[in-house]
Amino acid sequence: LLIYLVSIVLNVGYYAYRRFHQQSRQMNLLTRVYVQSPLPCNGWCVLHFTLYLLLGFVAPSYWHILILIGILFEVLEHVLSKRVPNSHLSEPLTGRLHDIVVNALGVGAGLVLRMAVHRYW
Repeated sequence: LLIYLVSIVLNVGYYAYRRFHQQSRQMNLLTRVYVQSPLPCNGWCVLHFTLYLLLGFVAPSYWHILILIGILFEVLEHVLSKRVPNSHLSEPLTGRLHDIVVNALGVGAGLVLRMAVHRYW
């Protein structure tokens, strides 16, 4: 729960920064594409993966709840996108499915990392 709170605070800070600095999308670290294939991954994707990797590592017995929360957040974003036009929330539904897959991969990577850490340390 704490990591979700930190994530929300960072997101609010990011939006406040963008609002006051009017940064162009080309220079934006979160919209730049870092991985081209098989799943194109921009900064948002990297943050999703990292957040869920940490969650999977810290709370491995709750992996199924983490994935469910990830799905619920994407549904919430989809609903909010209908009310907040011209934001990053207004990505197509395929972007939401992409985020769900990345979230699940992050949880899985966190679980594998935790098993590796406990096995070798």
